[in-house]
This record gives sequence, C-alpha cells and structure tokens, in this order.
Amino acid sequence: MFQLNFEPDFVDAFTAGARDILCSGRPLSENQFTRTFERAFAKLVHAPFALATTSGTMALDIAMRGIGVAGKVVIIPSNTFFATQVAASNAGAILEWVDIEPEYMQVCPLSLEAVFKKHAPGSVAAVVLVHIAGIISPHFQKIRQLCQENGAALIEDAAHAHTAAFSDSEQAGTIGDVAAFSFFPTKVMTAGEAGIVTTQCEDLFKKMQSIKEFGKDVDGPKSRLVQVRRDGTNGRISEFTGLLGFLECGRVASRVARRNELLKRFAEKLDCRCYKVIMQPRGLSAAYKCVVILLGPVRGCREELRNFAQERGVSFTGEVYFRPVHRMPAHKETAAASLELPVTDDLCANHVCPPLYPELTHEDVDYICDIMPQPKIFSSVFSACLNFPGMPSRKRRTARLRPMSQFIRSSEKASCTDPCARCTDPCGPASCISL
Repeated sequence: MFQLNFEPDFVDAFTAGARDILCSGRPLSENQFTRTFERAFAKLVHAPFALATTSGTMALDIAMRGIGVAGKVVIIPSNTFFATQVAASNAGAILEWVDIEPEYMQVCPLSLEAVFKKHAPGSVAAVVLVHIAGIISPHFQKIRQLCQENGAALIEDAAHAHTAAFSDSEQAGTIGDVAAFSFFPTKVMTAGEAGIVTTQCEDLFKKMQSIKEFGKDVDGPKSRLVQVRRDGTNGRISEFTGLLGFLECGRVASRVARRNELLKRFAEKLDCRCYKVIMQPRGLSAAYKCVVILLGPVRGCREELRNFAQERGVSFTGEVYFRPVHRMPAHKETAAASLELPVTDDLCANHVCPPLYPELTHEDVDYICDIMPQPKIFSSVFSACLNFPGMPSRKRRTARLRPMSQFIRSSEKASCTDPCARCTDPCGPASCISL
C-alpha cells in the first residue's frame, strides 16, 4: 500500500509556515511562498525559469499554448497518462501518435522519424517526450535532433522525473524547450495538487506567465489589468501549495537516492530470465516507479501475478501504463483506434509496477521479489525456467522469449556472462534479454 509520510520536522515547518500565511496579512493566493517554491525548484533542475501551476496537466497545457500548437500537429506517445493527450487537445493541437522502443518504453527515434516524414515542413509544432517512471531515455539526443531538423519544439512530460539527470548538463527540465512537472500526491515530490513548467527561454517564459494569468499583460500595472492574449487560463496556486512545494524541495534529494537504492535491489533480486527491471543506463533516475517487464514464461500473466501478490499482502501500483491512450474508450470512434503501435501494445500489456517508495525497507523489497516467482498458475513454466529437473532445451526456452525479441534486433540482445542471482549457469541470449 502506498504511503506518504512527512517527518516531524517537516510537519513543524509546514505548520509554522501556514501560521505565517494566515497571520501575515499577505494574500492567500500566489505570493511569497509561491515565488520561493519556483526559485527553489528552478535551482534543483538547473533551469533559469520556473512557473508554478495548479497541476501537471495545466503545466503541459500552458507550455503548449506558449509554443503555439493550435491547429498544428503535436506528436505524442500512446504510452502515457491520458492527461498528456488532454493537454494537447485543450491547447488546440492535432494529435499524431508515435510508437515507443522496447528498452525504456519511451519515444522510438525511428518511429518518430517516420511520423515526421508524413507531414509537410512546419506543420509539426511539437513532440512530447515522456520520461516514463522518472527515467531519461538515452535516445533523447536523437529525438532532440529530429525536432530541431523539423522545426518542432521538444516538450518534456516530466511528471515522474523530478531531479532526474542523465549527466551534469542534461537534466529533466532542461533537455527540451520546455518541461512540465506534476506534484500529485503519488509523485516523487508533492504539493497536494500542483505543477511546474520550466524553460530556458525568457520569451517563452513571459508568454506562459501571461497565459497562466488569464492572458494579462504581466508587465502592466497591477491596479488595472490589461488582457493581451485570448488563450489565457487560470493556473494560479495558493500560498499553502507553494509552501508545501518549497519544503519538498529540501527533502527530494534524499528520497530520490533512497528510491534508486531500492530499485537496484529489485534488479538484483528478480530472476532475469522472467523479469527485466528497466533502469536508466547512466546518471540518476528519479525512480518514480519500479517498472518490470514480464519475460518468457510470465508474459501474458500480469493479472494472475497481480492477484497472487495482492493475496499475499502486496499491492502493485498502477502500470505505466496498463492500456495505451489510443486504445481507451474515448478514442474508439477516432482514427487512432485502428492505429498499429506494436511495441506500445505489447509492453503496456506485459509489465508490472511493484511498490517503490522511500519508506520501504530492504526486507520489504526482498519479500516482494520472493513471492513474484511463486504463483501456482505458473508452476510448470517456472520450474522449467529455474533449472529444475526436466528443464526444456535451450531451443525451447528461446522460442518462449520470441514475442519480446521480435522487437529487438539480434545485435541488441544481451550476451552476458555473469551468473544470474538465482540460477547456476550463465545467462545468454536464450535466457536473458537486455531490453
């Protein structure tokens, strides 16, 4: 079960701040703590400009309006929370879907290149790169290059990726032209309900400031507001939200470090012939969720595995994501319903997300990993997979893995020589696939 805990010192600081808000005579809407929150978060992600909003969805909406996507194409992956699509649609964009790659479940550069070729130059306004589970895909540089070559903005949906960094100079929030973060209670950082949009472009920042506040002239006198844009909205937050967000900035580093520590333990404990834990290849992931791809004998058995874990006291979290957006009922009457995105469809149906939050202990992780290979419904295939007597031939084991490997070029398959944590022989391409 998900737990959101605040240390006593944190609670004391919030209580003192709330008392200050109520007793200071300052406005309860955006003021001192909101500005402090924005500055603190901008410093965390190394972005020169940050703008607090009411939600991550609003952050995406404002970003897209600032870029000017109305009447133009926005390319998005279908493996995302549907708020990404909602924001694009509300901003007036024409949606185009792109498939993902099997390593990190994020935008596939080859698929993106093919989508760009379908459209006339200048007709694509933006591409949305979703940092699934707080992981920065190593393909982001190629994706950014394709955007630049085609005159499209790169928007980061960084709802999961607070403080995630691929290198010292490449961090979520500064990889693209603009980035949107969510502070929903389940996220790496929370402010109850809030979002932040970051950018390195001052001109875009001023546009988004205006859009966030009804389209007003942000440089004009406060006593007499003047509307200068017709696409404005209300994205203002309360001072209590700003206070909570600011305090979260002070503890996020330790909590992300703990998430990464637990994620590595999952990767060490889970049998690599049945499960593949998706991890960022370098830098620091925000580790929003533990994303586990089902391999070989457990493919197609997600619900059985979830139910088995639930019966033993382990509630798996929601997947990222259990169903592609274009397969949702809202799109059944649209052209998207017949769209073929094979990798998206396959991976959305064949992964689970065990619990991952800083309050878990190593013993909790070990227990979760211990129960994952045990369901009776899997008994015959698990006994085959785990080198028990009667194990099938290497040829038959390879055949079982083929549904995943069909999306991976043979040159990309693993050829590791280190023994798996739970097997006695080294794992090779027939028993362990590097996604």
